[in-house]
Amino acid sequence: MKIPFLTTQQLLNELNLFSWIAEDNGELDEYETKPSVPPNCALITINVISTQDISDTRQMVKVAIVIRYWYSLAKTETSNKAPVEAVMRSLAYNDVPDAVYKKLQGYADDELDTFSRQSDVKETRRDSLQVRRMTYTTSYLDLGAEE
Repeated sequence: MKIPFLTTQQLLNELNLFSWIAEDNGELDEYETKPSVPPNCALITINVISTQDISDTRQMVKVAIVIRYWYSLAKTETSNKAPVEAVMRSLAYNDVPDAVYKKLQGYADDELDTFSRQSDVKETRRDSLQVRRMTYTTSYLDLGAEE
């Protein structure tokens, strides 16, 4: 599962929008005073969704690529009473998931099939962190059992 991770990390890095891009090891879920990663980071998890045997030693593997984006919001003004400029400024955090979508949706190369967005949700959290969770799927041919 290195290939989907490394490819996703490279594509996100090309956007020049994130302060940190790494594997998600629970940094946003287990901390005392603040997470060990900086705001404006992207944390990636690769999960196998399904496999299909091609032969005894080959499988087509479908994976979910989960990207968690932690952003920091100052005061937000999204009320219908707020000036349009303030509302637009408050909603600017959506620009990053939009850019990720434009970069990843439809991407394919010699090793990975087409990326397809499955979801983009704002996490409901007990702490004050603002986290978006974006999920994409892709497939690849795993020849690992032949090695």
